[in-house]
Amino acid sequence: MAKFKITPKTTVADLKEQFGNEVGCVLRVYQGRSEAPDGANLVSLGAKEGELECRTSRTVGKFEEAFQDELNLKVKVYTKDNWVKVLDGITLATAGQLPNGMTKAKMEEHLSYQRDEEENAEVVNEKATENVEVPEEYKGILLIDINFAKVDLPEDENSYEDYAKEIFGNNNDGIAVLYHGVPDDDQYAVVYSEDERSYDWLMSEAKKRISKLPDGEESTLYLSASIDFYSEDGEEDLYSCDNIVGVALNEFCDGGNKHEYSYDWEEEYKNGKAIVRVNFGNGSCIFIAYANGGIEMLDLSDEQFDYLTRKAVLDSAIKYHKERELFTYKQHGKVGYINREAQLAIPPKFDDARDFYDGLAVAEINGKYGYIDRDGNIVVEPKFDYASNFGGGLAQVKINGKNGFIDKNGNFVLEPEFDTIYSCKNTDDEQLYVVSLDDKWGIMNGDFEYIVRPTFLDLSGFKEGYASAQSADNELFGMVNCKGEFVLKPQYRKITNFYKQNGNLVIFAVTVDNEKIKIDINGNIIP
Repeated sequence: MAKFKITPKTTVADLKEQFGNEVGCVLRVYQGRSEAPDGANLVSLGAKEGELECRTSRTVGKFEEAFQDELNLKVKVYTKDNWVKVLDGITLATAGQLPNGMTKAKMEEHLSYQRDEEENAEVVNEKATENVEVPEEYKGILLIDINFAKVDLPEDENSYEDYAKEIFGNNNDGIAVLYHGVPDDDQYAVVYSEDERSYDWLMSEAKKRISKLPDGEESTLYLSASIDFYSEDGEEDLYSCDNIVGVALNEFCDGGNKHEYSYDWEEEYKNGKAIVRVNFGNGSCIFIAYANGGIEMLDLSDEQFDYLTRKAVLDSAIKYHKERELFTYKQHGKVGYINREAQLAIPPKFDDARDFYDGLAVAEINGKYGYIDRDGNIVVEPKFDYASNFGGGLAQVKINGKNGFIDKNGNFVLEPEFDTIYSCKNTDDEQLYVVSLDDKWGIMNGDFEYIVRPTFLDLSGFKEGYASAQSADNELFGMVNCKGEFVLKPQYRKITNFYKQNGNLVIFAVTVDNEKIKIDINGNIIP
């Protein structure tokens, strides 16, 4: 049992020492949004006199909540090297044993629990009842949220990409690089906005820049693999906003001093200002950056900033989806959902997630797809390589390279044995499926019964009651009806397109002599 005692004489340093002796890692104590100095008296900071006892089997998140609720003191638990905050789901006992150099991805392996449905519901309800007040002048401004991680470049360049994935996982939405400490050509931050640039290329660039520093000069390298942008039109990304990010980061890292740049941030773009939150692993800073240079620190809390991001997402999405109840919301590389009041309904915890259809939504975890309900509970385990939205109680999925269909309980109603499945309709709006198996194509009805077993060498999807098909007999193309019967004999090298015009089918074909022609369903040339 760990014990923490606050008396009228207890200082921040005293409490940190108690915590270090009891748990074995670092406790940070806060005064408002800033870390309190070691010599500060806890009672003078607003803490209550008293004693808190807790088992080291208690999770970090619950411990921090208890300190706030029972002793009126905001604290955060950090790893023993004081570099990164310990995840809420890790126990105090485990936190004290974490090695130096931990990252979020590595810490996830030490999580002591996954929240059960009841606890998840409590978190959702707690979030949904938040009432955050934000000054009106901050609403509608472009928001940029950047989380950085400190990087120590490996000696072996061949290991750069694997090293980066340990830090960031597979998240590569957009990459920014910060060389902090010594400017390079008056730049403290260098931003790369091309998504296709790989981690090994990125780190090689970092090594080149660091190697150019004068002897004795040191530079600390930070990387961010995910930068989130929020605005009412929802169209921003790193590629369109790289100049804004570059201006904001350079001036922030240089203490707010204005810089001269070879690139422009148009004053008209986004009203010439953006609110930026940055976190280098030791707490966040929020400031406003201006197109004409200069930044200004803001008295905004993380809760207020988060509310602004949710409001921006809601205002953008609801314009096009007026009837929807939940909207996807991305933060720090994870996706969750907000409601119509811009309140958090499902915390961002999925690698990706889609909108709800038929009561369920596709969610990605560790590169696999499954399904969740509106409370965020997993109802179909994420094990598929592909998953479609549900419709009519069915969804198409792909596993081990093969396609099939499942019901809402995750049970297969069509076994995953097909290379490809196309969903289409006949002229009576009845469901059809075009399927391929072992390089042959066939047709199924809505009950997954064969109309024609896989015999065609190729088969398009059905439109207007017809599909182009390649015969296995002569390897030429013709047109078939929904029964799989040739209504235009297979006599063409290729059929490239077809559609109805004035009630008649128009077909674009290539003859065996490579002549491009336009014909009707009877093979007659259309001028």
